[in-house]
Amino acid sequence: MFIITVFIITATFAGSLLLRSIARHSMHKNPGPEPAFNSKNYLFYLFYYNPDDKRIIVPRKSNPGFTVNFARPPVILVILALAGWIASGIQ
Repeated sequence: MFIITVFIITATFAGSLLLRSIARHSMHKNPGPEPAFNSKNYLFYLFYYNPDDKRIIVPRKSNPGFTVNFARPPVILVILALAGWIASGIQ
């Protein structure tokens, strides 16, 4: 059990570093106004949804950090996979 916990923590940390580097790299590809700062691209003022933005990870509108673009299919697949994984552990 200890090995699984250490693996999950390490994978989470490595994934966080990878996502940050991807987000920083993708931020430099879009010159002009940042679509992530436009309130029209948010559903319920909470979820960033912009089919025209090809990035998966975008900067947050209000707080420092990043969020995901829910219009991208990989994001939906990861969320469904995580929900299934969590649901399979609940008895």
